[in-house]
Amino acid sequence: MEEASAYLNSHMEESEEKLEKYREIPYEREAQNTPQTGELTRTGDVTQEQFQETFGFRGVELGTWVENKSRQENLNNACDALTDMAEALDLPPRALLLNGSLILAFGARGRGGKNASLVHYEPMKVVINLTKNKGASSFAHEWFHSLDNYLGRKTKPSATSMMTHDFDKNGQENVIPKFIEGFQLVSNVISQNGLEERCKNLDKRRKKEYLTLPEEQMVRAFEVYLREKLKERGIQNDYLVNYRSVELWVKATENGFKMENTYPYPSATEIADIKAAFDYLFGMSRSFTRIFLHTLNAMRFLPVSR
Repeated sequence: MEEASAYLNSHMEESEEKLEKYREIPYEREAQNTPQTGELTRTGDVTQEQFQETFGFRGVELGTWVENKSRQENLNNACDALTDMAEALDLPPRALLLNGSLILAFGARGRGGKNASLVHYEPMKVVINLTKNKGASSFAHEWFHSLDNYLGRKTKPSATSMMTHDFDKNGQENVIPKFIEGFQLVSNVISQNGLEERCKNLDKRRKKEYLTLPEEQMVRAFEVYLREKLKERGIQNDYLVNYRSVELWVKATENGFKMENTYPYPSATEIADIKAAFDYLFGMSRSFTRIFLHTLNAMRFLPVSR
């Protein structure tokens, strides 16, 4: 016992370095966004007034770093991203703003650190924030978190509730059955493919649970779904959704400690089932589009402290 303790003490620095190396996880997104492809509906720069009128945000916040040029770039990119997402989901643009509950902030609430997200969602404030860096790359990711949170509040009156946690609990009468069934279907599909296992393998390298959270697995499945729907329409929008392919992920993890079977997105063989489940959730028919809008407009958004 004393020998083991002595060895550990004499190799403490080496052991800590190995542990830190073990916990290094490659960033799941590409460093650069390629330019948007597909037909643009806007002509020229979008103004803040046009942006607000088109999508109906509860508010738009600008951080102190946002100079005129950077502000215009972000407004244009955010406008294109939301327009492309509405097109892919076959929903009117204003339906994406969840009954006008969302605030969009440009660099007003940034987070630093290594691999810091270029965009994040704050459930307590109902805000999607884009940081100073160019290109969100995970805008769709955070939008789905906002949808998850919006519907979660209907099943459990808490500012941080998520539908992915509460769709099988009390309060379902506040959310139409289509949403509940859709979330359950996507969740079931994820649990039956390899994504859950891969996320567990990757989380073993973290200090606390992250990818094994149901909302994190579902939101990554949504990213894959949305990219597929965009492809069908000849659209690529990396500002909206941009994640590494399985090939690039494997390459990025080659020097890691047993990083095989850790890809944090649905694989090519899992996409078909994921797509079918999300098609059911969003209901690609005109009739469900009307129900979707009517439901969101009819729901009273639960107030939270600010």
